[in-house]
Amino acid sequence: MMQLQLLLCAALFAQTDAISLKTDAATMEDTTGGPIMMVTFDHRYLPLWNCWAQALIDVNKKYPVSVVALDAEVAEGVKEWAKSHSQLRVVVDDSHVPDEKKVAMSMWPPTSYERLLWTAIQDRFKEGYSAVIKSDLDALLMRDPEPLLANGSDADMILAPDGYPPGNKHGSFNPGFSLFRNTPATKNVINGLANAWATNTQPKDGTGENDQSMLSAALNKLGCTEGLGAKWEMSNGYHRGQCGSVKLALFKDQILRGTHCSGTWSLCMSQHQAAYVYHDRDPMLKKKCGVLPKDR
Repeated sequence: MMQLQLLLCAALFAQTDAISLKTDAATMEDTTGGPIMMVTFDHRYLPLWNCWAQALIDVNKKYPVSVVALDAEVAEGVKEWAKSHSQLRVVVDDSHVPDEKKVAMSMWPPTSYERLLWTAIQDRFKEGYSAVIKSDLDALLMRDPEPLLANGSDADMILAPDGYPPGNKHGSFNPGFSLFRNTPATKNVINGLANAWATNTQPKDGTGENDQSMLSAALNKLGCTEGLGAKWEMSNGYHRGQCGSVKLALFKDQILRGTHCSGTWSLCMSQHQAAYVYHDRDPMLKKKCGVLPKDR
């Protein structure tokens, strides 16, 4: 009888441990110290959640996942999903959910995403995580990212370049799949971006306020390595340089876009052995997930 009671208690603990819901500023216990993966989305991307989470389960079940819910539908949907998927430690941050059921419809990403992204990263740092692996839901893991991220362990940020480097003085850094390490240099940039939204001093031109533009502008303002050759060194699969005191490692072949892939998902993986992440909203994503997000 005693053994049965212990087994039932253990099963209940395992189930609740996988769902952990954050409803206030309380820290997430017993997962802090290492890196955490983080996704931020509203109901339009909820159909992709199962596919994204399963791709992570297939390659790495070690990382806890912070789901920053932008509406109640996401918070409730992910909590329900977690009840039958104990393989992942999922923590739903619903502290930013508005009173209404859904955020106002607009082009993705909505303003709520742009404003809360940097605050959510700040929160994960305050909770004691050594790094935030930030992922869009249309960025599917193809292989275990741990060796990839370990190769960039000396970088404050690991980002995807959009035209930078090499040689583009005002290049763009894409955080669609990225790593932000909990270092003073990184926190200085993230705090500045969060403060811009808090003080209503963010760009208001309709495009400059998106996460990619704001992050790129903040880094370029610090003064980034320019040009070809030794100025951007190639090491362990990364372009390496600096923006001010921020050490950057930029993906080269590790992020795969739809223009580079055709046929089946398995064929795509076999043809791109250097790729760790597939990031695009295209027919290949629909082949893998059976659905595409609704951007409007």
